[in-house]
Amino acid sequence: MATIRTFIALPLPDPAREILVSGQHALQPLLPADSVRWLRPAQMHLTLVFLGDTPLAQLSAIGTLLDAAAAAQKRFTLAIARPGCFPNCRRPRVLWAGLGGDVAACQALKTALDQGLAPLGWEPEKRPYSPHLTLGRARQNSRLPALDPAAVQLPAISWEVDLLHLYESKLGPAGPRYTIRHTARLAS
Repeated sequence: MATIRTFIALPLPDPAREILVSGQHALQPLLPADSVRWLRPAQMHLTLVFLGDTPLAQLSAIGTLLDAAAAAQKRFTLAIARPGCFPNCRRPRVLWAGLGGDVAACQALKTALDQGLAPLGWEPEKRPYSPHLTLGRARQNSRLPALDPAAVQLPAISWEVDLLHLYESKLGPAGPRYTIRHTARLAS
């Protein structure tokens, strides 16, 4: 059975990506050189559901689900908030920017997607959903120093979320390359 690697995410407007890049630049002097794989602006998005290996035969059903979930969700506003780290800032592995604005609407959209995907064979993640915008990941065998997220201030910016994408992700030596396979528009 032929498969592709996919995920469902919200795209970011260019001004939000520019703010995230400025956050990357602010973090870089606080970390050892070449210790982090920074996301390129084209890779920045807000993941709702990582599907992984997805049968090509199910893409149509997933697209239909995205259309239904988006039609049932009114547009909402998100904002970039303070930076943070996973699993924590004493031993960071992932560096991210948090979200403000109508995070509850984002959570509701993710829940609707999880419920719609269950009959198609996908189980929701066990851990609670923590919406964030990834800035970079520690390189393998890199040990990052503890960080104080308050040391980096990100300018305030908000945007209206109006689109939902199903992305295909192709892994390569220069990092993943994303292709939009389906787009759904949120209700106005």
